[in-house]
Amino acid sequence: MSRFEPVMVAVIPAGIVLLGLGWFDSVVLGSGDDAPAVLVSLGALLVAVCVLLLGAIGWASRSRIVGVIYLVAGSVIALLPVITHVVGTVPAGGTPLLPESLTWPALMLRIGAGPLEAVTVAGAAMAISGVAGLARATGVPDVADSLPARQPLENRPAVE
Repeated sequence: MSRFEPVMVAVIPAGIVLLGLGWFDSVVLGSGDDAPAVLVSLGALLVAVCVLLLGAIGWASRSRIVGVIYLVAGSVIALLPVITHVVGTVPAGGTPLLPESLTWPALMLRIGAGPLEAVTVAGAAMAISGVAGLARATGVPDVADSLPARQPLENRPAVE
């Protein structure tokens, strides 16, 4: 197995999940006002499943590279609305820092601007999964390792 196979196994499904969530959130649900309650509930369930899936993929990869990719990409995706708002804000009487077409990236506006904000939530889950994956890959001991070993029932003293 090459060095980059675990990275590709973790990164490609993450991209597919993000695109699928964005499509469902922005195209199927649309503005959310006219979406049936069943679809909104299904969308919330889909977001929860995808968040768990991204977390499991990041955790199971046991790769520092995947942890860093998930942490950086997830943080950027989760904070993109804030970043573009701050950078795209025009000071009074000043010139904008970015051209009008780049103040809110067109791709994120189309894909991530649904009523559930599914892509933003999944990005935050990727960032958290990246931190957990980095901790696991670097050998941070589990809490269970520091607890005393449990005695079998037959060796325990009797309680009176």
